[in-house]
Amino acid sequence: MNSLAQGETASRISGLLEALSLHFQDHFFQENYPKACEKWDSGARPPRQLPLTVMRKTAWLVGIWCSIASPMMLRAANSNHFDYSFYEKTLQSCIDDRGLVDYRNLKLAGVEFQAFIQQLAKFSPENHPEIFPNREAQLAYWINAYNAFALKGAVDNYPTRSVRNIRYMYGFFWRLRFDAGGRRYTLRHIENEIIRKRYQDPRIHFALVWAAMGCPRLDRQPFLPERLNEQLESAAHLYIGETRNVRIDLESGRLWLSKIFAPSWYQGDFLYWYSVHYPESKPGISDYLKLYLPPDLKRLLEANPRLKPEYIDYDWLLNDQALHPVPKL
Repeated sequence: MNSLAQGETASRISGLLEALSLHFQDHFFQENYPKACEKWDSGARPPRQLPLTVMRKTAWLVGIWCSIASPMMLRAANSNHFDYSFYEKTLQSCIDDRGLVDYRNLKLAGVEFQAFIQQLAKFSPENHPEIFPNREAQLAYWINAYNAFALKGAVDNYPTRSVRNIRYMYGFFWRLRFDAGGRRYTLRHIENEIIRKRYQDPRIHFALVWAAMGCPRLDRQPFLPERLNEQLESAAHLYIGETRNVRIDLESGRLWLSKIFAPSWYQGDFLYWYSVHYPESKPGISDYLKLYLPPDLKRLLEANPRLKPEYIDYDWLLNDQALHPVPKL
């Protein structure tokens, strides 16, 4: 095993143990240990050993967890790249086909998620560039890290109806801090100073999920370096193809758009990219949209170039399955 693989494996094992410790403390120790201590007089020392019931539950939990984690550790030991196994399992277990999150389950049983958060804390393109040798590997890391940190910020403050209720208004983005590669970042810094500034790919706006209903749908697969362009293209087609984000109203002569396309939000990112790739053009936002609209809507937009853009109020309601139950048939 090379030193890189050894370092990643050690980090993953450390993350597992740390996450397991937190999980145990939350669910067993705080509940059972004080009860055992109540049997002792107030002036007496607490027992030197944990109560038997707690130790049994701990052994059971460790055994179950090791049976789940061992194959993942083996893959990490034979890997020289950043591994997203824990994150993938989290997404598979807590995200439905609508892209909504089971925050209650993630809060109660998110051991693998906590392990991935610990993995992010120890490795990033900043402190281990050898694991992220190209642009795709770096950008995939930061997109996944952003989305994972947004999940963590929401689940740590759950239940809540909106991330705007966390640290008041936009404090969720400006004041909450998360560890990546030994440094602390806000979501705002990751999005604006790293992802947007360094990579200048407007498709990231169809991949970053702020834990709100107005956002893109959270995919059940992590973004991967070898598939990044394909995944970003798919995300762009999906987001622009949804009527909640792009809607043509011929009767009123309006082109209704998600607020991410507004001049005060991210329109400049889309127009700058278009002008670089089509230097002879003088683009409007419609030009970018036509790259990803379904063919019938693209033709409709081309036939009606004078539609006036209007921007839909952003839906900040939490992307929580509990707030949006599946309609019964």
